Amino acid sequence: MNSNYNWSDNRVLGTGSSNPNNAPYRRTFPSPDMEDSPEMSSGGSSMAGMRSTPMAGTQGTTMMGTTSMMSEQGPPPATDRSYIPGYLAANIGKNVRAEFILGTGFYTDKTGILREVGTNYFVLEDYISHARIMCDLYSVKFVTTL
Repeated sequence: MNSNYNWSDNRVLGTGSSNPNNAPYRRTFPSPDMEDSPEMSSGGSSMAGMRSTPMAGTQGTTMMGTTSMMSEQGPPPATDRSYIPGYLAANIGKNVRAEFILGTGFYTDKTGILREVGTNYFVLEDYISHARIMCDLYSVKFVTTL
């Protein structure tokens, strides 16, 4: 039998090399504190307690899969101008008129100076009383910049 094969005629990788960095893989072993766990002692196939070590010569690759070295993708933040809060934030300090629908057919509007914008609200300052009015962004239908 060739020395590159184990007792069940399966090819053994990484033999015959004196440099461990040339090995195409590295073994993973359970952590010392997990050796006595029920999964490990009963011969279960659970991977609990297994550590994944990087393969030689590949950065960011593990035996479980690859890890991304790039920034994570996702939806743009709510402050992006393509969303309503982002658009309104670009108009802070301007005179605006916001029209709201309440219930099934009741319309109302508020006018004032746009002072603050949140994720789901915005604040108008009344022209006369200088009171601040917090407006729900979900019930607004139209915003006119004056």
